[in-house]
Amino acid sequence: MKSFAMQLLLPLMLILMMNCNSQHNKDQLQKQWSLISFSDFDKTLLTKNNAYLNLIPKESAENQYSAYMGCNNLFLTAKFDSKGNVEFYDIGATMMYCENNMEKTFISQIAEMKSYRIENQRLILADGQGNEMIFKTTEK
Repeated sequence: MKSFAMQLLLPLMLILMMNCNSQHNKDQLQKQWSLISFSDFDKTLLTKNNAYLNLIPKESAENQYSAYMGCNNLFLTAKFDSKGNVEFYDIGATMMYCENNMEKTFISQIAEMKSYRIENQRLILADGQGNEMIFKTTEK
């Protein structure tokens, strides 16, 4: 009888463990992320510009976040689901003149990102076409 119970419980436990590992925890997302890899932009420029995506929720508006690429303040709406899907929309920016085109490229590319995952304290956004944006947490 014990053997039969173990045969039933073991697969169930494995399924539950796999589901727990594949679930995306919103708390893991809710922080400021430094952009470290994006398009053809050099990591030195990303660091110099203090490029980031801030996924700390605003109290005044659900799913609204901010970003910065070194010139204008960016704002966007995003929906993350527990299966690793993401949607970015209502993306805008303040209107200062900027020397580089990193901001325009970020706005157009983040709108195309469809999935996310967190690996080794890095947030990876992907569009399904081989393009990725990689961020690292700013928390110590």
